[in-house]
Amino acid sequence: MTDDEIRAALGDLPWSIGREGRKWTKAEMLPKLEALPMKLEVIHGQLFWDDAERVRVVAALLEHLGLDFTLRVAAAAAETNPQANSSSTVSAPVERTWNYRAIRFEHGEDSYTAIHEVHSPKDFCAIEPEA
Repeated sequence: MTDDEIRAALGDLPWSIGREGRKWTKAEMLPKLEALPMKLEVIHGQLFWDDAERVRVVAALLEHLGLDFTLRVAAAAAETNPQANSSSTVSAPVERTWNYRAIRFEHGEDSYTAIHEVHSPKDFCAIEPEA
């Protein structure tokens, strides 16, 4: 992606990514949630439908976690898999599909989003009825 494509993917939302993570205010929560993909999908081995969706998800996570924490996660991941930066690294395809439903609800002046029904259809096939 070019820098212009990244700016276009971020849209007009005021992303505030700093060294420390932060919570969204009530005013910014709904517009940012609406800009994010509605469900977690893996399409041709990549999360979400396209680069624009991935950019918005990364922006949201960076905003919440902060750059310092994100770099610590990257360093820890590099320690656990030193081959990760090798272009010859190929991982096996994942056969699991995860689905969820996000429900937004109000409680007083606060707004919450709850995640429900996280499951893998393959797991359902492995359940055998009791005798």
